[in-house]
Parts: sequence; structure tokens; C-alpha cells
Amino acid sequence: FARAYDQAGFGGGLNWYRSIVRNWEIQPTVFPPGVAPRGKVPALMICARNDYICDPSMTENLPSICDDVERHIIEDCGHWTQQEQPAETNRIMIDWLNRRFP
Repeated sequence: FARAYDQAGFGGGLNWYRSIVRNWEIQPTVFPPGVAPRGKVPALMICARNDYICDPSMTENLPSICDDVERHIIEDCGHWTQQEQPAETNRIMIDWLNRRFP
């Protein structure tokens, strides 16, 4: 990881945030309401109760667009689940992986 960071920095990871306004503007033209393709692979969504970027309520409709999705909410956690609650995030992911892909 350190070697990759030395070569590329963190610019790529930040570009999503840099382009959020433009993405918000063009999203309806990419996937108009009701036209988004359905997810057909098993998916795991880990939400954080105190996430002010992606409130858990924003993921309630996932079953309507994904054929096979499991959703978890981590309490007492903000946007960065893997940094704020690493043990709980790992527990959820490992449990899901062990059940779905033994």
C-alpha cells in the first residue's frame, strides 16, 4: 500500500469528492429514474448510523435495484466505518463472506 501511495498519492480517492457536484448533475441522464440496471451479483452494504454523507435511509431501496443484497447498519459510527469501527466492519464482512462464499 505504501508503495502504491508513493507512486499515485491519494488524488484518485479524492476525485470522487471533487466531482460530486458534476456527478449529481449528470446522474439523471446516465440512469433516469426507474431505468438503472438491476444488480445481479451478491452485494453487501455496510451503513453507519451517524453517516452524514450517505445516511442509512438512502440505502433502503437497495432491494428494489439489487437481486441479492444484505444491508447492515453500524451504530455509533460515522462515514468511515473501516476506520471508526474496524472490528465491527470486519466482523460483518467476514461473516457475510463465510456464509455466501464458504
